[in-house]
Amino acid sequence: MLIKENPKRCLHCNSVSVRPRKGEGRTRHYRVLAQLPIPDDFEIPTCGRCGSEYSEESIDRNLDQVLAAVYLDSLQTLANASIGKLTERDPATRRRFISQRQLELVLGAISRLSVATPKRSRKAECAAGSAARSVVSVPRADAR
Repeated sequence: MLIKENPKRCLHCNSVSVRPRKGEGRTRHYRVLAQLPIPDDFEIPTCGRCGSEYSEESIDRNLDQVLAAVYLDSLQTLANASIGKLTERDPATRRRFISQRQLELVLGAISRLSVATPKRSRKAECAAGSAARSVVSVPRADAR
């Protein structure tokens, strides 16, 4: 016998319509990225009336696993875009936008992100993330 779970009461609008829902365009702060997209088919307890989202430990664990893969893809995309931007030349002067030494330092940090590695230190992620943000305009995690 299938038992349907009763919806819970929303703390914001007092409506009894909080249940797991899928959604489009949702983002979440994750590690060094301010807005990491949550997959559209991931269900999060959400109020149907006011749209408030609620967190539960089991859902947060599942979301962290899902976001880990999305995070790696986002970092690799950001790294590749940064490498492209750093290596392009000014059409008028045919010179790079930054010095050769700056290019070497930033490319070294960013290139570590463009290769999929299972373990990466938090310090290396932060350094490469800040280097990539300085090249490509991406909102910072602490700039909300």
